[in-house]
Amino acid sequence: MPKPAWRVLESYKQLCRQANRLPLDRGTISRFLALVKLEFRTGSPLKSSQIPVSRKKYNLLSQQLDSILIEEKYDEVQDLLDVIYKREPPPSWLREFNELNYTQMKGIWPQVHLIRELTKDAEVISKYNKSLELEKNEDFSMMRHFSLTSAKEGLSLVRSYSQSPDLKPMMKSVSSLYNLLLDNQSKLSRSKIQSLEVVYPTNRFALPISPHKRDRMLRDKIASVRNLLHQYKPIPKHDLQRLIDVSLGKEGAQYEINPNFYKYMIKKHRIEKQEMNIAVLRKLRQKHLVPNENNIRKWFRAYVVKQFYLDDDGQHKMSWMQNYYDIGPSSTR
Repeated sequence: MPKPAWRVLESYKQLCRQANRLPLDRGTISRFLALVKLEFRTGSPLKSSQIPVSRKKYNLLSQQLDSILIEEKYDEVQDLLDVIYKREPPPSWLREFNELNYTQMKGIWPQVHLIRELTKDAEVISKYNKSLELEKNEDFSMMRHFSLTSAKEGLSLVRSYSQSPDLKPMMKSVSSLYNLLLDNQSKLSRSKIQSLEVVYPTNRFALPISPHKRDRMLRDKIASVRNLLHQYKPIPKHDLQRLIDVSLGKEGAQYEINPNFYKYMIKKHRIEKQEMNIAVLRKLRQKHLVPNENNIRKWFRAYVVKQFYLDDDGQHKMSWMQNYYDIGPSSTR
């Protein structure tokens, strides 16, 4: 049987109903509704600015709202805030970084030969450098790449960058943002963020690993950095200020927490209590309390302390709300 036609208008209305029940402030919900309307804007498919929303995108967004409202997975609120507020296109240097083939970055990527960190024995290092020099594969010959003429001259690869005038600014921007994430990984990530450098170990004879392995390590490192910069995006400075105001309970209608959320959740819990088996209910809802306004503002506070933004001077900086309990004068700008 053919699949039933997707009813776009009904899907749009359903998302709007879900949005009006979210545990967010009124201003953020208005922003989300405007986003949904933009995504569902229809028109001629020949105009790229008026392509109808894809069903896949709708399903992902609907599932995210269901996780919050039906499954009560409130950690998803932070992911939803990312969807709402982090919508600016990537800067030109990041687009360039994502589009370059990793082979084009061999000369600009910081690389460390571990043996140089472990020993100062001139004979051992000379033997290591000579082995690199004698590699027959020209694509991986470090000596030819850096136009060196003798083993004594050595390789200037330890924590160094190429002097390429074309890619150096791009690499500087990548390094600056990555180092910010690295320095603040305790706030940003539960997993450890590795250093930007690719570190080449030796083989069991204290000689270079094969060119193929070094090439693969460089490729994997660049891919992991790309993934990280895609995962962590800056939030516009004015939006960060707005969310800080929400977290601190600033007065004003747009900062009020949506009252429809409480009504919806109280009704939902009452129906579940009446219709669901008590054992199943206890397993699904270990805590039966509906989050109050203070709980919701704490979610916002936990969100803003781990955000970073692009300052007026073109530098990425961490949120000026430094910790969960920071409510002093430094929290507003």
